[in-house]
Amino acid sequence: FYVDPFCVDESTVAAHTLNPEQATIAEKQMAALIKSTLNPKRLREIQTPVGIIWGDSDKLSLVSQAWALHRRIEGSQIEVFQRCGHCPAIEKPGDFVKTVGKFLGY
Repeated sequence: FYVDPFCVDESTVAAHTLNPEQATIAEKQMAALIKSTLNPKRLREIQTPVGIIWGDSDKLSLVSQAWALHRRIEGSQIEVFQRCGHCPAIEKPGDFVKTVGKFLGY
């Protein structure tokens, strides 16, 4: 989950570490979610501003999925943090707050 495990304590890393079986299940769940809920037709119906924040090194939800969402949600904004895994708010808290603030107009 984390590119730099030193940004969190050991208990957080342990809580978010998937074994191979869990990783396979999570991958299948994400694929099903994208296929059913996040399909292109439904994404094009979104009328609310959307901000997408992703880590470039996310191994659970690949960065290609972020770009696919961005392409399919008209007017969405995307920010991909470098050297960041699945939890940008934890790994890059300053960048995360700045990006959310910019998105919200602060």
